[in-house]
Amino acid sequence: MWWFILIFNEFVHTTVENNNNNYDACAVGWVYNENKCYKFNSMTNNYLGENWNKSLLLCQSVGGDLLSIADETENSFIVDQIRNRIIKWQRYWIGLNDIKKENTFLWSDNTTSQFTSWKNGNPNNQSNKDCVVITDGGWEDVSCDSLFGFICKINNESGVCDVGWLQNGSYCYLFYSVNDTFIGKSWNDSLSICLSFGGNLLSIENKTENEFIVEKIIQYVKQWKNYWIGMIENL
Repeated sequence: MWWFILIFNEFVHTTVENNNNNYDACAVGWVYNENKCYKFNSMTNNYLGENWNKSLLLCQSVGGDLLSIADETENSFIVDQIRNRIIKWQRYWIGLNDIKKENTFLWSDNTTSQFTSWKNGNPNNQSNKDCVVITDGGWEDVSCDSLFGFICKINNESGVCDVGWLQNGSYCYLFYSVNDTFIGKSWNDSLSICLSFGGNLLSIENKTENEFIVEKIIQYVKQWKNYWIGMIENL
């Protein structure tokens, strides 16, 4: 009898129980990165965006805040996400602003990061440009009354995966191994169990992911065993 590995996509909502407290992992439509969840609210033909204040309130209404950026690594992640949107080259509100004091920029979530990534010629403080947007080319100061998409951010220090699951990149994995009460399942039964969790049998996208799986088999199982994965012959 064979065992199996369940892969669970991070964008499916789950609950993580840790130290008797419940933490929400990233909900559907949010993007996970480095213990943070991000929501890109993009402009479309049917959605013309929000002003800065409305965007802030919407982010806070779901327990987050407008995006703050700690360093170059986080900024690069955000820029990559912007470039991968269906509608590209958009501007998004972030939390940085100088509403309280001209030319003293602060984050709306009260973080104290000194990192900046201004576009050439910015900030220029013209025409009461007290709020900031991010594009794939840098940050710009603009009028807070303008309409743009916006990015919400929520801290998720518990990680995205439930207890007992292993996280790698954007995915969670659960290894079902033989024990005193589990002697293995057929491929079809294994698939059904994975689907019941909202996941699927393991698919492997590249060499890096394959090496991760092999490493965990060696680390946790301590011996070589056969595990079902999702690949089947295309009839």
